[in-house]
Amino acid sequence: MPPLRFLCLHGGGTNVDIFRAQIGALMSQLTEDQVVETYFSEGTVDSPPGPGMKGFFEGPYFLWYNWPPRVGSEVDSISITDAYHALYEVIEDEGPFDGVLGFSQGGSLAHAFQVQHLIHHPLKEPMFRCAIYLNSPMPLFVDDDGSVVYDMSVVGSPLKVPSLHVVSERDPNYEHCTRLCDCYDPAYASVIRHAYGHAIPKDTRTVTVVGKEIRELAQRILFHSE
Repeated sequence: MPPLRFLCLHGGGTNVDIFRAQIGALMSQLTEDQVVETYFSEGTVDSPPGPGMKGFFEGPYFLWYNWPPRVGSEVDSISITDAYHALYEVIEDEGPFDGVLGFSQGGSLAHAFQVQHLIHHPLKEPMFRCAIYLNSPMPLFVDDDGSVVYDMSVVGSPLKVPSLHVVSERDPNYEHCTRLCDCYDPAYASVIRHAYGHAIPKDTRTVTVVGKEIRELAQRILFHSE
């Protein structure tokens, strides 16, 4: 079985080196038996270090787009559009990719990017054949009073793209992560829950479960392509 190529998008307030370390346990398991190949891309918006990063990982630290984006802010909307354009450039230069793997803001961007691509190119194939979301919330904006408003421009019919959602009930963004799950056809979506909050699990049991699910995802995709 040939490996699937994944575009990997880090979380906000980190960078590609940090993301490699965060998913190192999972990737060592998957690359060992050549299930996946990875390409890590990096955001361009300067950021303070994300939670738990300072003192453990060196900067610089980046966001994919201004965070949190504010309702009605033209600057923040342009920042999101710029992130879409950056992904198109990466795919043109380094692709094609079979799938996308995103953590936190990286996953939110991956989902929004896929939906926007389908809206603007309805006759084309989906940008990715599968998606893996690690603690990734539904794309959202924040109102002046601090309330969350979901980005309805990326909500439509459930996507029939095979997806894996790794979430935690201890994650402050858990509700928003489950809303992202709802954007995918349940016939094509799998959910794994863990106990580590807004972090990528590294324990052997959870990593093994996630790795098994990714292998099955790869087999389904390759089976349908034959």
